[in-house]
Amino acid sequence: FNKAHAVCYAVVAYQTAYLKANYGPEYMAASMTSKMGKTEDIVTIIQECKRLGIEVVSPNINTSYGVFTANEKGQILYGLAGIRNVGLAVIEDVVAEREKNGPFKDIFDFCKRVAAYQGSLKEKHPPLSKKLLECLVMAGALDDLPGSRAVLMATVDRAMEVAAKDQEDKSKGQMSLFDLGGAAEMPNIAEVLEDAEEWSCMEMLNKEREVLGMFLSGHPLDEFRPELQGF
Repeated sequence: FNKAHAVCYAVVAYQTAYLKANYGPEYMAASMTSKMGKTEDIVTIIQECKRLGIEVVSPNINTSYGVFTANEKGQILYGLAGIRNVGLAVIEDVVAEREKNGPFKDIFDFCKRVAAYQGSLKEKHPPLSKKLLECLVMAGALDDLPGSRAVLMATVDRAMEVAAKDQEDKSKGQMSLFDLGGAAEMPNIAEVLEDAEEWSCMEMLNKEREVLGMFLSGHPLDEFRPELQGF
């Protein structure tokens, strides 16, 4: 057997073992980023994270980045670009806007600000689409915003329309009463969450699994876990 070949593998094995032992969250986050788009591989790594006691936090538009990252608490923030049908280029725009102007307040604020940021760029990036927004909702990435996942999903069309109208008004150089500062307390009638029948726990988890390839925020057997432990 080629000894030089064996030495190369030994060195890499030692380096990765050292990183995994001493910088576990960062190493595992980098490993998941390297497998972006390969759901089965990411699931395997997340299972290893559970074994190591490293928590993988659900994706969140106000805290997560495009790739998988480790935070100060030693948790791994799920990469937004790891969600199906969500591209890295769009998420980089989302993160850039968030870091520039602060956390997103609601689904309308999110759509308007991302659209405005993308509209200000000299080179065109893939736009925030309805399908992408739906996948973010299904993955739980908008759970910090007002409204349940079912309500947010029902509001996607309205939010996209509000963002499009906002961009149209700005392109025409129009100013609203809000811009004039005369009626800041007046609510924007268009920016109202739709009514929707709440998803069951199983329905929510299945939609999550559809876009993440796994159950992340819970598991269908959670309610039976005490009984299973008895056996």
